[in-house]
Amino acid sequence: MAMVAKQGWKFITNPNTLVAKVYKARYFPNSSLFESHLGSNPSYAWRSIWKSRQVLMNGCRWRIGDGTKIKVMHEPWLKKEDGMWLPSPQEQ
Repeated sequence: MAMVAKQGWKFITNPNTLVAKVYKARYFPNSSLFESHLGSNPSYAWRSIWKSRQVLMNGCRWRIGDGTKIKVMHEPWLKKEDGMWLPSPQEQ
């Protein structure tokens, strides 16, 4: 699973590669890898990468930088004690 997650990590860190552009156009054109859905009639490779997102979610850390690519209200930021992500947006 970690080997397949590495391909997903490459999609995130190198989005301008040809393979990343092809997968993004086909499977998650309007969202990020973490927000993507499995879709209808997915390839075996995409099903494997999509399933490996959980490995990335458990091991990834954000580096904010200039903040232009962070969707504060829609991406998971904090984990609860049981390991589940706190939902966003939070109620006031």
